[in-house]
Amino acid sequence: MVHFPGKNANKSPKLLPIADITMILLIRHGETTGNRKDVILGQKDYPLTEKGINSSERLAGLVSQYNNGIILTSPLGRAQATATIFSNRTGWPIFIVEGMIELSCGEWEGMSRKDVAPERLFLRTTWTDTPPGGECYKEAETRVGSVINAIREIKEYETFAVIGHASVNRVFLKLWLGFEPSQAMTVGQHHETIYLLGNNGKTDWINIRGERGVEHFDGNMLPP
Repeated sequence: MVHFPGKNANKSPKLLPIADITMILLIRHGETTGNRKDVILGQKDYPLTEKGINSSERLAGLVSQYNNGIILTSPLGRAQATATIFSNRTGWPIFIVEGMIELSCGEWEGMSRKDVAPERLFLRTTWTDTPPGGECYKEAETRVGSVINAIREIKEYETFAVIGHASVNRVFLKLWLGFEPSQAMTVGQHHETIYLLGNNGKTDWINIRGERGVEHFDGNMLPP
């Protein structure tokens, strides 16, 4: 059994060096009814839409080319539903990773974005900005860093499909790629795009149409 630390890891880990991992596939869960209504999700759950299901199925077909994989998913229902779609297509085992749960948005969860932050592209304006009763990116670094270290210690698998959410994936990228907070803040990942993180320091992307490219993280959101 692969062990992963929980979301309440209480010690900031020193990140281990990258091992001989073939590929990290960083995936955002499929579109949900909450996304469709433009409400703030956080740790409040919503089911996948038909579009979200279909898009996840198409993406799963594109990653089946990779070998010896494992799926690591946030415990939230929308991520687990996405993980099941990928597992059905690839045959890879699923492990629930508490540390990849979405950042809490506290009192804002379930509220319309236009009522809370109509002018903002992202809810949090800085790496330490915290929604009322919620969680900031900096706080999430502890648990996400523990997950990354666990991944780097695993030798049995070559490919890791990590299924998370918009904000927690931003933290993952910040730690994995060594970004400054200001650069990580600009990352916007579509539901229909996967980031491919290899050992060469380069990040590629692939979308549901099978289009590929190199992600430069320059603040320009990729086409869905």
